[in-house]
Amino acid sequence: MQGTSMAYTPMAKKVLAAVPGGEIYDIKYSSSAEYVMTPKQGASSGLQYIKGQIAKCPKTVFVLMGYSKGAMVQTQILASKDLPPNKVVAAVLFGNPYYQGGLPQNKCAAKTGKGIAAAMMVRIPPQYVSIVFDCCLPMDMICQTMGQMMTHLTYGGKSASDAQAFVVSKLKAAISGGGGSSSGGPGGNKASVGTGDQSSAKTPGGLGGGGMGGMPGGGMGGKPSGGLGSMLGGMGGMPGGGMGSKLGGMGSKFGGM
Repeated sequence: MQGTSMAYTPMAKKVLAAVPGGEIYDIKYSSSAEYVMTPKQGASSGLQYIKGQIAKCPKTVFVLMGYSKGAMVQTQILASKDLPPNKVVAAVLFGNPYYQGGLPQNKCAAKTGKGIAAAMMVRIPPQYVSIVFDCCLPMDMICQTMGQMMTHLTYGGKSASDAQAFVVSKLKAAISGGGGSSSGGPGGNKASVGTGDQSSAKTPGGLGGGGMGGMPGGGMGGKPSGGLGSMLGGMGGMPGGGMGSKLGGMGSKFGGM
């Protein structure tokens, strides 16, 4: 893993315990305090990895996880026309700067408001809304614009537990052939999870990740910059899923974002 997080690290272990067999892929990208080009670079890197894993194992499916800047990366991956269809079965976004209130993917206490980067108009495509867990807490200044930084550093606890249950359910549905999004997800897939976090310059697992760079207080791990991005994936017909640097997936590996 590239770092640890109060939300992702315990959650990843629990997801892997519930749906074993995957691993995490770390996405590398700049954790600087720049939020236009660097999220694009992270998304490009993640998409490259996804397509590469699918070329090796066509049944691979992915779970994306992002915190803060990492949530921007994951959102851009979902919004990309280059993302192969039917391959992402779940996505978890904590403290998303692109957050928009009043949408069905809003899963935590904040149901209104807009993130500090909402004006960039990067949106979750309709076909992925049902598989997205977009978690914003009231008074989080990053996903609510108004509030305080301390709230942005408190994702974990119930938020992480609820996200874990969401991911496990989507992965199990994909394994059983139920699909994760409206476009479905074939059974026997390899699964992968990507995460993003502001706590360090590394990412636990698959795609995504990245923190709010130079913002004070750092991310979930308490470090001032960096960002965690990772993916979980799995191969073959084994149950997969996981959210960390080497979290299980269905089959021999979990891909990563």
